[in-house]
Amino acid sequence: MAFSFILIVACQPSGLQETNESPVKPTECQMVRHKLGEICVPIAPQRIVALDPRHLADPLLALGIEPVGTAIYVYQGEESLPGLTADDIEGIESIGDVYQPSLEKILSLKPDLTLAMDLAHEQIYQQLSAIAPTILIDWKKNY
Repeated sequence: MAFSFILIVACQPSGLQETNESPVKPTECQMVRHKLGEICVPIAPQRIVALDPRHLADPLLALGIEPVGTAIYVYQGEESLPGLTADDIEGIESIGDVYQPSLEKILSLKPDLTLAMDLAHEQIYQQLSAIAPTILIDWKKNY
């Protein structure tokens, strides 16, 4: 199934893969610069996916913003949510391991914004940005 999704995304018209444009109208979004360029981000995103629990989901929750999905760390079969408790993530969908998030699960959540880390997600940025506007956080500049 994952291979089929990647194949479908890869076979989309080249305009989809070569731009960071979102389907949001310019009057409803704000241009944000990130490591790979600029992206038009919705002014008030309602469905945010955070691909790192400690560095992305935790700050969102501290601001009172509940993401619809977050990734988890998996090390030697053990799941970990550094910085978060079970109560913090109640109602938030798990989208798999930080280093191998499920693109199908992200797609099913219908996000209007995805927050990702360059360290773990730069190689899947094109697939992520085909699902929703995606901001790639530069690890070295921000942490």
